[in-house]
Amino acid sequence: MNSIWLKKIKTIPVLILVVLSILVMPSCEISSSSTDDKNYDFINGVYENEIITANFLVEFKMFQTNVFGKRVNEATSKGSAVVFDVVKPSSTLGVYTYYLITNNHVVYKNPIYTGFECIITDCYGASYYAEVLYQDDDYDLAVLSFECREDYKVLSFALFNPDANDTVISIGSPLGVLNAVTIGKVVEYTQITLTKNAGEGISNVEFDVIKHSAHVNNGSSGGVLLNKDYKICGINYAAEIDDKGNSVAGYAVPVTKVVEFINMQNQGTNLS
Repeated sequence: MNSIWLKKIKTIPVLILVVLSILVMPSCEISSSSTDDKNYDFINGVYENEIITANFLVEFKMFQTNVFGKRVNEATSKGSAVVFDVVKPSSTLGVYTYYLITNNHVVYKNPIYTGFECIITDCYGASYYAEVLYQDDDYDLAVLSFECREDYKVLSFALFNPDANDTVISIGSPLGVLNAVTIGKVVEYTQITLTKNAGEGISNVEFDVIKHSAHVNNGSSGGVLLNKDYKICGINYAAEIDDKGNSVAGYAVPVTKVVEFINMQNQGTNLS
């Protein structure tokens, strides 16, 4: 694992609840945890509707500088983000301003560092500098923005949280597989405890979250959870992993809490 605070919880034994990080891979890949024909239809829809292009890798670099201005003591936290809104240019020569949602723990500004840099990468390998607009450990969510001339897919939020047994689609980078797509079901809504030190400005979620069976693993932080209509119904932020490293369950912040978080910031973002 890459972020500093995640290293502290590697020694916790069987069935750990961990906040996830992401590993960058050089190409887009799509995979499934199921051989069901209907599930393959959902996966094909992710590709055919360009859903995959709304998903980005996030690299949040933290560093100190010496007296010569050179970076020292660098660390990188890696995660995922998904585009949920855009301000389009007024002319063909203008640039798009995109807004993405990710986890707070992905872009957490560890106070031991003095410098921070956020770089996002699309599934084709194009990278951009992004700004962290706002973040909140009580939701374990953050909003990023970046500008470019490319026309990326923008995903809409579902109006309601998914119900138990609803089909959900997870997109992320578990175990280094870039933009893996997995299918599962909502198991229940529950509260979970991550680690003893998770509340130190990093991840302090205390409300009920979605427990689901769409495989996630180390690498799915900030990954989107979609309903069968390909709308955002949650943001993955934790996983239950057994002692063999296998995914037991994923946990996602439900969409109503995601929208609540964004609206609380009062930054004038228009939800799609």
